[in-house]
Amino acid sequence: MENKENRIRARIVVEIDGYLDAPLLVGSGEDEKADMDQLLTADGIPFIPGSSMAGVLRSYLEQAAGLREAEALFGTLGWTQRTNRKCGEDGIILELQSRILVYDTLLKNSYTVRRDGVRLNEGKTSDENMKFDMQAVETGADCRLRLEIIIRDSQATDHLEAAIDRDLARVKYCVSGLKRESLRLGAKKNRGFGKLEVRRACYRTFRMDDRDDFQAWLDWNWDQKGAFEGSKKWSEEALLAESPAEERCMQIPLALSATLLIRSYASPGWGKESVSEQDRDLTADCGQLALKDGTAVIPGSTWAGAVRSYVADLARQTGGFISWEEAQKALEPFWGTWSSGRKRSALCASRIVFEETRISGGHSLMMRRTAVDRFTGGAAKGALFGETLWAGGNVLLTVRWQEQGLDEQEKNALPGMLLWAVQGLNSGLLTVGGESGVGRGIFEPAEDVLLDGQEIEEEKEKQYLQAAALWCRRQKEVQDGKNSENHIHV
Repeated sequence: MENKENRIRARIVVEIDGYLDAPLLVGSGEDEKADMDQLLTADGIPFIPGSSMAGVLRSYLEQAAGLREAEALFGTLGWTQRTNRKCGEDGIILELQSRILVYDTLLKNSYTVRRDGVRLNEGKTSDENMKFDMQAVETGADCRLRLEIIIRDSQATDHLEAAIDRDLARVKYCVSGLKRESLRLGAKKNRGFGKLEVRRACYRTFRMDDRDDFQAWLDWNWDQKGAFEGSKKWSEEALLAESPAEERCMQIPLALSATLLIRSYASPGWGKESVSEQDRDLTADCGQLALKDGTAVIPGSTWAGAVRSYVADLARQTGGFISWEEAQKALEPFWGTWSSGRKRSALCASRIVFEETRISGGHSLMMRRTAVDRFTGGAAKGALFGETLWAGGNVLLTVRWQEQGLDEQEKNALPGMLLWAVQGLNSGLLTVGGESGVGRGIFEPAEDVLLDGQEIEEEKEKQYLQAAALWCRRQKEVQDGKNSENHIHV
């Protein structure tokens, strides 16, 4: 029988103060300013809806601790997602109401920019109708996440303090995911977007049985001065200590040999007034993608596209695939769905996260180019254009992935494929960005590659490389088997 007097025993308020350490895209569903518009308040301030934040936190907790733990805090899933639900003695499906309130998160001191995107084919030219742009919040915006947890009699069946500790442990795990950069916000998370740097995470508990606590909660306000004075904090060491064993990270230090061009055609600020004719003469037609402060960056999507294309070519040669496209399809268990025209149920997301990298050192370099008329030897009319390159500097490419659901061969094959890419980058065979045919986007090794913070031993490297080759051959055999079955069926 339902308890009509399921009174509130305690409330926990949690505040997470941080800033964006990568661009953020929370789509509004509109395409008035770009193909994907950023969600804004009526005052034009970017924000993350509480519903979106709650969904991200719930999904992360469920993946790590299971459905029961997620439901204990976030409640029962909707009717359309409810399968094999346990029933009570009367046969009625048991439902749990969410006990956590997740507030909208305003992104203050934000700067909205446009990011260009394009899908490239084997020849590194853009596929038809695959050019798009999106509105995003640039790195550096301040944000403050606010959560409130309600604990009732039904949760404190053993002891109130035990119930408080259980809920704090659940929230701490989510905060730890933000701190470790494995829990990300918004769209394009696997391509470096949505990373939040946590500066401070604190919480305060109000016990409703305590008269002073109850009065303090009645007088309490999120924005009042000293609202979290005397509160408890999770230390950085405590948050980083909860890293799951199945999270892997490869760090690849590189130096830019010459110049780089990740094209950006957008103006410095979104909606900025058009420049004067005099300023336009000094402005390049396109330039290296950079942040507001002038720091040149290489997006995670650029790294992912370049590395996947290179690995697909090696997989084609190693596994014996008929074409580069077939090899691309074989890589989908790692890199996600590549080909178009699939049913939604057949789509899979990439399990690899390529971080957006910032170039330290180096400088911008303005260049003027023109097309030459082959008959006159002079400049072709209207073909003069300028571009701003980036020359020199160092980058640290960071790649993360989850091993959950992979067999032993796949666990070794994935780092082996990434090591293929490392060899390509170090030798100059794998280039990044545009105009690679004239020597741009070539890197060289700066330091040793690290896997989970450790140098890779020579024997272990050989094991990874061999596993990658064997995996490609196995995938080819699987594809041949499916094709043979389809042929017999027809």
